[in-house]
Amino acid sequence: MAKCIKRAGIVFFVIVLSLLIAVGVLITAMDNKNENNYFSQSVIANSEDEEFVTDYILSGNVTQMAEIWEQAVLDSIDNQKEIKVSLGNNWILTAANDNRFGEETSFYDGALYVPIAAKIVLDLAGKTIDRGLSSENPIECGNVFVVDGILTITDSTYNNSIVKDIYDYNKENFQSVYDNLRKLEIGKIMGGSVSGANSGGGIFVSETGILNIYGGMICGNFAKGESLKGAGGVYCYGGVVNFYDGVIFNNETIGCRGGGIATNTGTINMTNGYVIANINSVDWCGGISAVGSLVNTTIKYGILNITGGIISHNVANNGAGVAAIIYSKAKIENVEIAYNYAKGNSAGVLIYQEFVEAEIKNSTIKNNFTGGTAGNPQGGAIYCDGKLKMTDVIVENNIYNTHTQQVIYGGGVFIRRVGVLDMENVTISGNIIKSAVNDGKHSLGGGFGFETGATLKFGSNIKIYNNIAHGIPSDVRLESGQKLPISCDMANAQGTSHIGIKLADDYGDETFTTGYSVNSSDPRRFFFSNDNAKVAVLNNSEVKFEKTIDCEKYDFVYIENNLRKNYSDNQLIHDINDFEIIKANGNKYILGNISHNTSVNTFIENINFERTAIKIYNANNQLIFDKGNSIAGIDSALYDKRFELAVGTGWKIELFNANGVKTEEIYLSVLGDINGDGRLSAADIAYLRELAVEKSTFNSLIAEIQLACLIDNRGLFSLADAEILNVILSGESHINLYY
Repeated sequence: MAKCIKRAGIVFFVIVLSLLIAVGVLITAMDNKNENNYFSQSVIANSEDEEFVTDYILSGNVTQMAEIWEQAVLDSIDNQKEIKVSLGNNWILTAANDNRFGEETSFYDGALYVPIAAKIVLDLAGKTIDRGLSSENPIECGNVFVVDGILTITDSTYNNSIVKDIYDYNKENFQSVYDNLRKLEIGKIMGGSVSGANSGGGIFVSETGILNIYGGMICGNFAKGESLKGAGGVYCYGGVVNFYDGVIFNNETIGCRGGGIATNTGTINMTNGYVIANINSVDWCGGISAVGSLVNTTIKYGILNITGGIISHNVANNGAGVAAIIYSKAKIENVEIAYNYAKGNSAGVLIYQEFVEAEIKNSTIKNNFTGGTAGNPQGGAIYCDGKLKMTDVIVENNIYNTHTQQVIYGGGVFIRRVGVLDMENVTISGNIIKSAVNDGKHSLGGGFGFETGATLKFGSNIKIYNNIAHGIPSDVRLESGQKLPISCDMANAQGTSHIGIKLADDYGDETFTTGYSVNSSDPRRFFFSNDNAKVAVLNNSEVKFEKTIDCEKYDFVYIENNLRKNYSDNQLIHDINDFEIIKANGNKYILGNISHNTSVNTFIENINFERTAIKIYNANNQLIFDKGNSIAGIDSALYDKRFELAVGTGWKIELFNANGVKTEEIYLSVLGDINGDGRLSAADIAYLRELAVEKSTFNSLIAEIQLACLIDNRGLFSLADAEILNVILSGESHINLYY
């Protein structure tokens, strides 16, 4: 037993001596929890697999219920068997009985006690066990339960689907969630209030204890104690908690490291259920947490094995949802971590210190809020300076908003210099970070940030986009000298990565990746700049950004469902969205909304790109403009002639960087100009009529010409397009009306 019994006169010698064999079996089972088998510690109770037949019914007044509980516990010990107990009525303590359930062998300084050799299954049956203590009057042994043996809690009135409905319908409003759960008429364990080391306000599980929870609610309990030892709801000190279903709700701690449920060198297995609205008022870890210890040179790990359930609306300084800290290991799978609030950082998940390892799979971390007013001001939804592997994870719509003047990083994810991150099939999107100082230097990396020295492994299908830092796009923030490590072929069968990059102002003209050489694909498929008018290009097998055209007059165009569409009307941006749509263009970038009779010089002026870094080819692939240099057979005066040398459909421009390396190739489409001479004429009308008759010919045309043909743009190319162009040429309409 881990806690000290102050009450004199209770001696267990006879019981213990008579049960040495049973004790030995239990201790041996606990010792088998070796560090090579972190996530398999689960002692499955049989109570849910068979009809519940009650051995004892707890009913009557407080004294009578205490007598029945004593009989049940001694029956289990004496006969070495599992005893099933159910509540016949509420068991509520008051100051009249000194808030003590009883004084016999099966009570632990007033708490309900499951000794080391006892196996009790308790059906709450929709009733309440309430010790009657509050956060204003914690006492040293103010737990509701102390478990050294095996306690299984069920509730025959519990219905998971009802709790799920309450959560689903009200989750966006904390008060609604709180009010509806508080009024829920199911079995409850509440009113524990404990102070001191190894504190568990609702239930304390010792190093020999096993707690199985199948239903009911553990709520309204309080713990005040040492920083690494204790939890408001359930605290497991070296033992095992198997949380199969139920609700851990509205528990609170001050000074401990767990508002709802926590372990120190023990194991928590959570496969379903809800951890909601638990509070750590002044310290770390709000919902569920683990910590371990170093004894001499041996690590005793705290283990979290969370493979289902909802963790939401919890509050803490840091690690409001889930926290794995100091010699712990965590597996988080098929879990929703949402609407948690952290005063400092890590409203969703905290992975703290070097000897911590965590894996998150197939989970969503969303809608969490971080205030940035306490602790290290980095990492809104996830903060990590241990080892973290993320697979099939969504981190979205989290907010990191501080009213201080601190510099804050990583609205979605932040990795410190000693941290290790391995990501595969992860989406980080819609996250926001902002501070009290809006100068572009105090809130950085709306989606992802890391310190130099961190070890990163970006695998396939990584999507980091649509994240904001104080009002401007900022997906992955890179400070001067930082590189993004790429560890695989980003275009493999699992999907395609889409990563926005925000370079610091002093980043310099250099590549921002390492390891990209394993990819053979155009980096524009995967990377885009958060600063518009830049494109990702290869430079010595790594990736950097180069300037692209920056034009308000023209617009990129594409074909979708036989319609001509442009980027601006569909909230698309060149380079950011290209690879989602250009397959319909034959994998070409096509610039449209270009008026007929546009001279070469007018066109160049409108695209805001250095003329000494541009080449232009006509529809016959003849070089027309060569970086401002003379071209044999072309009088430079023609560049100002809007009729003699007009920019036309099928023309192509090439852009070059300062080193003369071609960075981009863009094709042009002029609406109504079918033959590529840049003018609208009878020849174009004739060609349109011919194409309308021979539809197969139209379908075989290159995308630039097809786009030029779709004048009526009603989803079907027809003779109407030719007749509209005829009306335009007669002066009765204008082509600009059809852009």
